[in-house]
Amino acid sequence: MRLAIGDVVRERADGVLGIVTGRADDGLVGIRMCGGMTRFSSPYDLEIVGRRARPMTTGHRIAALLVAAVGLGASGAAAHAVFLLDGSGPLTVTAAVGGYMTVHGAYAGVLHLIGPRRFRV
Repeated sequence: MRLAIGDVVRERADGVLGIVTGRADDGLVGIRMCGGMTRFSSPYDLEIVGRRARPMTTGHRIAALLVAAVGLGASGAAAHAVFLLDGSGPLTVTAAVGGYMTVHGAYAGVLHLIGPRRFRV
């Protein structure tokens, strides 16, 4: 199981919800319960209820819009290049989709690299 700090988990033994705060050296996972109390539990006694998702910042929104605009530009350029080479309609559409997906794939890869780190327990 892979957990990140901030994930919401439920302990199977008594059904208590908590937020993952870290991992101890002996393999136990630290869980912050309601009221601020911290408890350590075996990772095999935990169920993931929800993953931590940070809201998008203004910078991320601007970057997403910029990537979408660049992707549409790459899509148009690829479609235009195939059209000028007398490509068929399906080939033109495939080139357009490929141009957009190249830009979007690079953006998704960067987001994966800077995303939250999960640790194996």
